[in-house]
Amino acid sequence: MIYFGYPVINPFRSHTPAGFYDPIKGHTGIDVATPMNTGISLAIQTTVVSVKTQPQMGLSLYLRDADGNILVFSHLNSISVVVGAAVPPNTVFAMTGNSGSATTGPHLHFEIIAPAPAPGFEMMSRTLGEFSGFNINPATYMDNLPQHWSDEAMSWMLQHGIISDSKDPNAMVTWGEFAVSSKRLAEKVLDWSRNS
Repeated sequence: MIYFGYPVINPFRSHTPAGFYDPIKGHTGIDVATPMNTGISLAIQTTVVSVKTQPQMGLSLYLRDADGNILVFSHLNSISVVVGAAVPPNTVFAMTGNSGSATTGPHLHFEIIAPAPAPGFEMMSRTLGEFSGFNINPATYMDNLPQHWSDEAMSWMLQHGIISDSKDPNAMVTWGEFAVSSKRLAEKVLDWSRNS
């Protein structure tokens, strides 16, 4: 699984390392192997609801989406938005880091506190600061978001003939669909090369 451009190194509900997490709930989010100062953005609009520095999670940013989910990003190095601000889609709002005591190296901890539990996961209640609800799997959440591309990636693909700038709705395959397919193929090629 690749999110924010990097692989997941610790999945939702993991119990590794042993003894670190709640024995029933496990890991409340996902950990992504982002290097220091990786820009983080989402393909949806959100609102900044809190910025905290917490002993274990370090510098943390809390965003709310249109469905009332609280999106928590932790171990950050810096945050470029303020409480109350609307964050437009595809806008970098933070840089990853290695802050807080519950980290063994640079990475992003990403978790979601939803207003209601996912079916069968009622045990995943979570209170973090003033936010209460239920942890849901961030990987599933990310898989359901629209895909987005940086301006640099789009320019490179246009320049090398990987995509076309046609936005013709009657085209057999739109440039956006082709871009998504190209990204998935690139991820597979990386997996294949690592496993060969």
